[in-house]
Amino acid sequence: MNKKQIITLTTLAGLLASLNPLFANGFRNPPEGAANLAIGGKAATVDDASATTHNPANLVLNEGKSYVAGVTMAKNEVEFTNTLGQTTESDSDVAFLPYAFVSTPINENLSFGIGLTVPFGQGAEWPRNGALKFVAPYFAEMFTLNANPVLSYKVNDRLSVGVGVNALYSELEIKQELPNPGGAALPPLDAKLDGDGDDIGFNAGITFKVDDRQTLAATFRSGHKVEYEGDTRVTVAGMPALAPSSFKSEIEFGAKATVGYAIDVSEDLTLALDVDWIESSVYENLPLDFGANNGVFPFPPAIPQNWDDTWSYELGARYQLNDAWNISGGLSYLESPVPSATIAPTLVTNDKVIYRLGTGFAKGAHSLDVTYAFSESDRSVSNNLNPAYNGEYDLVQHIVSLSYALDF
Repeated sequence: MNKKQIITLTTLAGLLASLNPLFANGFRNPPEGAANLAIGGKAATVDDASATTHNPANLVLNEGKSYVAGVTMAKNEVEFTNTLGQTTESDSDVAFLPYAFVSTPINENLSFGIGLTVPFGQGAEWPRNGALKFVAPYFAEMFTLNANPVLSYKVNDRLSVGVGVNALYSELEIKQELPNPGGAALPPLDAKLDGDGDDIGFNAGITFKVDDRQTLAATFRSGHKVEYEGDTRVTVAGMPALAPSSFKSEIEFGAKATVGYAIDVSEDLTLALDVDWIESSVYENLPLDFGANNGVFPFPPAIPQNWDDTWSYELGARYQLNDAWNISGGLSYLESPVPSATIAPTLVTNDKVIYRLGTGFAKGAHSLDVTYAFSESDRSVSNNLNPAYNGEYDLVQHIVSLSYALDF
């Protein structure tokens, strides 16, 4: 067996570029908290413990203790039609993205909070015998967990600031079927790459009350560079085909800056807008190191990604129906950071409009919110670095978020 025949450059061009984003902003997941997802304009409106992640400056504006917990459920439906007219659809399961926050005042001008979130973490799964067989991974999953302690300080009745630390942990797993160099009659080879890594970053926010009705806010979240280390394994029919080796790679998650504005049009109606800038251009290349098996994989030292910086716009409104019930909704426009030249069937991101609608119920110190978001988009690609990835991409996304809050 000639090991260098195991994997070709065409087959591997998308091996690690294989994580379907759930919210189009690169690897970022939907915002935590059903109420935050519904209104969209979070930076100036968030008023519970989830301010830990969305704007730590707002944490001190909640005078009591606050607990928030919930889950976001997201489903991607991707259809790819190549230039030969062959069509395949993704088999991806629903992604469950839990989150939890707690905050407490230290004194009248200082509060502490901590959040546990899944800020990045997408996945994709495709039929093994579909149009992408031997062309793209049949399974790819990224998991992250972020711990975010913050401090929030009230400078005066109009101005507050906040700052926090982000401790990010991430795991990456990818599975790819490969042609058996012994011939098509033999079982295919199965390559599995997995690794994990971590990084430290920070987030900060500032909120200014223009008057009793208007609020301005700005936030910043630093990027992360995660260096993954793990194992490379190649099997055939469940038996080792190559000696196991190490696996190393690196993914850069760009910084994010947000400016938010909110206005209370009346006692019952609030309008809000967030404008986000995401530094996706830091993801230029995907370095690869297979340890002792480097000679087996005819890869360049790094696979080009060449992502672009992006802008997103989230406009929303919240209306208080009565003392217990409210409704919220709005539109988001998100740019895709992935250029046509480096898009892959397992990394489908399109410029898109997201439609959001949610409702909340509150009684005493308890509140419950639920939000649904939907988007549908398509993209035609003809100039990909890998001709096998040229074709039509259709993407439908469903997102449901459910959260519970306790304030006292």
